[in-house]
Amino acid sequence: MSTTLIATFTARAGEGATVTRLIATYADVVRSEPGNERFEPFTDAADDHRFVVVESYRDDDAFAAHLGARANADFNTELLHHIVEPASVLQFLRPAGA
Repeated sequence: MSTTLIATFTARAGEGATVTRLIATYADVVRSEPGNERFEPFTDAADDHRFVVVESYRDDDAFAAHLGARANADFNTELLHHIVEPASVLQFLRPAGA
């Protein structure tokens, strides 16, 4: 069964462009991971400092590999300097009716 989640975070005032660059670069890395099926960053239509990332991985092992990747640690360490929250807020999803 695939792992699907939404990650949300808010750029600090004046940091929106920096976060946009960070997430765009990171997206290319994540999309190249063997188990990644989807990595789509968005900004909220009403607040361009609010980011939403929709992610899907082939299975729990692929997601665990993603979490354990050096690029993930590096991205999240850098991201923390530019966002309001102490970390990305993760919401795990499952198909309706499952």
